[in-house]
Amino acid sequence: MIKVSFLSILIHVSLCCISQENSNSLLWKITGSEKNKISYLYGTIHMVKKEDFVIKEKVKKAFNKCEVLALEVNLKMSLKTKMNLAMQTLLPKGKSVKDFISKEDFQLLSSYAKDSINLSDKKFKNYLKLKPFFLSSILIKESLGKIKSYDEEFYKMSSKKKMRHIGLEKIEDQLRMVNQISFKEQGEMMMHGITNNENSFEKLVQAYLDEDLNLLSKLISNDSQNLKEFEYNFLVKRNQKWIPIIEKTIQKHNSFIAVGAGHLFGENGVISLLKKNGYEVAPVFN
Repeated sequence: MIKVSFLSILIHVSLCCISQENSNSLLWKITGSEKNKISYLYGTIHMVKKEDFVIKEKVKKAFNKCEVLALEVNLKMSLKTKMNLAMQTLLPKGKSVKDFISKEDFQLLSSYAKDSINLSDKKFKNYLKLKPFFLSSILIKESLGKIKSYDEEFYKMSSKKKMRHIGLEKIEDQLRMVNQISFKEQGEMMMHGITNNENSFEKLVQAYLDEDLNLLSKLISNDSQNLKEFEYNFLVKRNQKWIPIIEKTIQKHNSFIAVGAGHLFGENGVISLLKKNGYEVAPVFN
């Protein structure tokens, strides 16, 4: 649950920077490596309702041609690592989310949790021990009910094929970025997500499944300065760090690289950065 919960935080962030200038495809073919290897880049949404989950045939075909799976983080973790991650999602002992947001915001949060997603008083009280950033994740997960994760599914598929797994970074690195944001700012980001959720998650998921990048961009608008700064650190900087790792694997292996959709597009997206380094990156439509 920790792995899926952490990845679900990126649903909003990972789609915010989609450019309307790109072809409507979430799957891209990468060629131009020195050894003529062919790799694929796929934009994910990290978590959807189980009934909405689908992997298109073109994606399966591309996946089956590859020998290495690269995800944002390697999902193979020891129990000790999982426990350490779980501890890092908690606020300091004795603290509650209530301590970092206004009374009005707490009333709104409480109403949303209990009335909109039907959390019990006990469950809600326990969740208040989480840092606001991770509470946001849990609220999304609770609102969806039964879920499936593209990251988890690709990991399972690759394990069956005995593919090699690599992570473009360590999940501890992501956690360090989160910990650089004050609890008050995390609270503001959380409440921004709750109060500005005018577009239904169902519409967003359908636009994703339709690979309608223009609609995705319109559905997700962002006027929060705190979130804009977070997007830069969580998207642009990470993209730049990933490129050398991506290049290393696509030079040696036919690789399937699956990252949040928002990492693909824009001037500082993975597609643009790979093109700048001499690779041909083209959309795959069927």
